Amino acid sequence: MEKVLLISCAGYDNFGDEAMFKEIYKDLKSRGKSITVAYYSFDLKKTKERHPNVNFIKLKDLPRRLGSIRKPFMDITSQIYAAQYDALYITGAGNLTSLYTKHIENIYFLVSAFKKKNKYIEFRPQSVGPFFGSKKSIDESYVKEIVKIADKFYVRDYISYEYIKETSENVKLSNDEAWDLEIIKPKEFNPSILENKKLVGVSIRPFRTEKEYLIKWFKALVDELNSKGYTPFFIPICYNEQSPEYQDNYFLKTIIGEKGIFLEDLIDINSLEPENIKYFVNMCQKCIGLSYHFNVFSLSLGKRVISLYYEDYYKVKNLGLQKAFGNTENVVNPLKVKVKEVIDLLEK
Repeated sequence: MEKVLLISCAGYDNFGDEAMFKEIYKDLKSRGKSITVAYYSFDLKKTKERHPNVNFIKLKDLPRRLGSIRKPFMDITSQIYAAQYDALYITGAGNLTSLYTKHIENIYFLVSAFKKKNKYIEFRPQSVGPFFGSKKSIDESYVKEIVKIADKFYVRDYISYEYIKETSENVKLSNDEAWDLEIIKPKEFNPSILENKKLVGVSIRPFRTEKEYLIKWFKALVDELNSKGYTPFFIPICYNEQSPEYQDNYFLKTIIGEKGIFLEDLIDINSLEPENIKYFVNMCQKCIGLSYHFNVFSLSLGKRVISLYYEDYYKVKNLGLQKAFGNTENVVNPLKVKVKEVIDLLEK
């Protein structure tokens, strides 16, 4: 039986990461692979409880502050992994960007070690970039080398595809891993709560310093939706209560009040699976989302979705996603577009 090392981002209280992990794990398992999942996690214990039948190991790493010691350590550690496993798979993600320089370096050492031993290497659908800051050129060179080394390198948005397609003939444009995720109704949920409502699904991640402006913008958006007879339905993809930047929609809750419905008021978010989130998205007539996987779920269900971005990181993911599988007309920057324009697009 082929022994596979799967690098995953499961365990971050993120339904998108969970969906991608579950789909690739199911696929590899169906092909008779023996799978070990190595990952960085905030809470390994909790993730093992969520996936009791999965063999998880903590990905060995050293803090960046150790400087020159770090690279030799990662090189040796990667060689050990490459000797133990027959193939390396990397779950889909949006972390090949200068926001995650250390991750890029770790992955570079891993793929290099597997390549030296002629082991198979596959990246499931990724977003690539943006690159910026003092490490820009280093990050880019590492990523391009990773792409050249991989036997298959899938990308999930057109901006990433345009950027990286000339690097290797093994680059392919593909739907995100979560695109074909099932729709499953939570057992304890009574759908009559949401019946007879014109729901517009909303999922907003608060990655932005201009929060006062955005709060006013989203308040105006909700008021406009209400005036059109819609009920905003706030559905999170990230739900980490310990980190405000990873808790979708929550920063809006105190100002929206009863003008919208928040999913966490209807059901315990921690009890849900990604398939349940897709069920709730499917109950919506239309959608507005900054969260990448909220947009993936919406597009995969044939919903009209207005995709938002504040900066280049989400522009790569959301504009790239719509360019590949939707309509770029439906991508807007709240810092530059008036609420009325978004409503007009939503109803077009």
